[in-house]
Amino acid sequence: MPIRHAARVVPAVLALCGLAATPPALAGKPKVEELAPFLPWNVDWTDKTCVLQRGFGTVEDPLVLRLERFGPQPGFQLVVTGKRLTPVSQGDTLYIRYGEGGPVHRINRVLIGDTKGGARSIFVPRTSIAGDLHDTRADPAITEEMERKVTRISLARVHGREIVLKTGPLDKAFAAWRKCTRQLVATWGLDPEQQERLQRAATPRNDPGIWLHGDDYPVGALAKGAQAIVNFRLIVDAAGVPTDCEIQRSYSGELFDKASCRALMARARFEPALDEAGKPIASYYTSVISWIMSP
Repeated sequence: MPIRHAARVVPAVLALCGLAATPPALAGKPKVEELAPFLPWNVDWTDKTCVLQRGFGTVEDPLVLRLERFGPQPGFQLVVTGKRLTPVSQGDTLYIRYGEGGPVHRINRVLIGDTKGGARSIFVPRTSIAGDLHDTRADPAITEEMERKVTRISLARVHGREIVLKTGPLDKAFAAWRKCTRQLVATWGLDPEQQERLQRAATPRNDPGIWLHGDDYPVGALAKGAQAIVNFRLIVDAAGVPTDCEIQRSYSGELFDKASCRALMARARFEPALDEAGKPIASYYTSVISWIMSP
């Protein structure tokens, strides 16, 4: 769930982002626009992230769906980009539905960005096909059957419209995605099989609400009104202390990246991960920070 930090010195809100409340259904009946894919799924394997991407609509007027994972968690970051989204404004409310009759996620404050080509992007830092998602690795389990049943992703209340992306069953694409995230763990110097069998993941010992303060907001960025989304990964040792911070994806700039890792390394502390025998071992912790100017 969102953890917000109201600035005392600067007009900023910092959040370790999660998912907002989940209503039972989409309210009302907005006009529906269904878009079929014009490209196959593509999995982009890197040493920091695993991206699942596909284009919908037409080559001339595409809507690109980008799903990104930063480790083996069931949740992911969702980014949708296209000119159809230009009416969406920063702070609008958005509803996301996975499958027909599936869970509806309400995003109370949409984050947006614009491309050089005139398209708009909507950013959802953490979401899941399973329902409510909390900022831990004790998230709802995702089964292949659940993935198979999701054949569409709907974005509702895009200025009175519901945009439906006809994805087809997600199970095969998600299976390829999982292979990538296991490989990520190995590149961090950890044993993927050992990490999968943990009795307990690395769990925040102190309140994540104190990890970032209002006065951590980079002064140079504040003067320009700049905002950011920063996905990070910490390696946490057997004593629960971070030994390494890596920025996995940053929709920002170097100022935000450095400020994020500096604060996390100084203030984040954990109950260490426990292996299957109950022994403390090194592990990892991933999450996302949204640096947002308050209205």
